[in-house]
Amino acid sequence: MIEDFIIQKPKALIYISNDLTKRERLVLNFLILVARSQIKEKNIKCEFMLADIKNVCNIRDFGVIRDILKSFNSNMLNIDLLKEEKQLKIIENLTINSSKVEVLFSEDFFNLLKINSYASIDLKQQTKLNSKYSILLYEMIIDYYRESNHFMQIPHIKLDIFKNLMGFEDITNYQLKTTVLNTIIKDIEKEIDFYLQYEFLKKQGSKKYNYIEFKFSKKKLKPKMTNEQILKEIERQREKLQEESEQLTKKRWEIWEEKKELEETIERYKNVMKEFDDKCWGYIS
Repeated sequence: MIEDFIIQKPKALIYISNDLTKRERLVLNFLILVARSQIKEKNIKCEFMLADIKNVCNIRDFGVIRDILKSFNSNMLNIDLLKEEKQLKIIENLTINSSKVEVLFSEDFFNLLKINSYASIDLKQQTKLNSKYSILLYEMIIDYYRESNHFMQIPHIKLDIFKNLMGFEDITNYQLKTTVLNTIIKDIEKEIDFYLQYEFLKKQGSKKYNYIEFKFSKKKLKPKMTNEQILKEIERQREKLQEESEQLTKKRWEIWEEKKELEETIERYKNVMKEFDDKCWGYIS
């Protein structure tokens, strides 16, 4: 059973031009996870269960999983789009027997994973995201994330290349902004611990936008409290409630005294008025 969900993903496999679905991207990352676990053994043949993909990638349909694996066995991926685009086949041979899967990875794919330059991506965290676009942008964020920096950016990317990354053949900048980017930002900021913003840029002398640039920052998370700190916080809250209760009791007592004084004043007023009325009637009589 697979328990480690952090994958070390090479940059070339992040920037893929194929229009992969969310599920396909998750399964690709699962295959990277499995393949990297075999690097030390230099074994490009791996075995796993369909249920492993189901549990790790949160894909419930075994039929869908089989189809995705078969597509990776049949098709080439266009990778490394930001540098020198090239094609890569991931799976050289695939055997699926009932619930068991045997995969022979291609040597090119296996060798690519040996490169000591990668983004550490949390596969389980990715499953929370709602779309393939959010998954891709999350991977781009992690690729450029440095813990020592508070505010970071993804260097500007040509708009046509970015649209290719997202799998769009024909989309206006306005559509990209309103239907894709704004939705991605809401998704990432809700599910992942990053704030994200973007900006369209123009080349000098250009009238139209040529690039897109992303800036992001890590959310400041409250540190987890120790048991001792929790107990102190509980005691602090208890004392605060006790103090508020005492203040409320005091306030109620003051209100009661004011009410009593008011009632006594009213009663005295009534008595004075009664005496006055009695005297008036005495004079009349």
